[in-house]
Amino acid sequence: MVLKKDRREAFANFLKQAQKTYKIWNLVGQGLYRDARENYFLATGETNSEVRLFPNGLNPRFHKIDLFEVLKCEPPLDEDMFEGVLFYELRFVTTDEFSHWSITDIPTERKRREMRNFVLIKSADISPDRFEKLPADFLERQVGRPVTV
Repeated sequence: MVLKKDRREAFANFLKQAQKTYKIWNLVGQGLYRDARENYFLATGETNSEVRLFPNGLNPRFHKIDLFEVLKCEPPLDEDMFEGVLFYELRFVTTDEFSHWSITDIPTERKRREMRNFVLIKSADISPDRFEKLPADFLERQVGRPVTV
């Protein structure tokens, strides 16, 4: 995950305020894929909101279910949202992003969508209505230094 460069200051200010609250915060990330030739592609419309910040302790905490974990709170805590896309979720097609799945029937729509996009990028089936090609130095500009993987 890479914090978007243009959201750093807003996120730093948010963190100062969030520490004063006792709630769960959802953050939004967007899928960013790198093909075997080190080209970057932003998956248009592939944004995911999920719990990323919450109080540390016994409540809330993650509980294992069939194939993944869910965050549970008893008693429930208020949830809030940091608005807008905050980070890029990186996926490199030179690494098998889905090898840890022991089943072929991926259980959630989100993971099925991510897997479809991963396969499309890996096979160079890159439709401009589904992916936006980014400049070669895109990730380096986000991070602020050369990126090695």
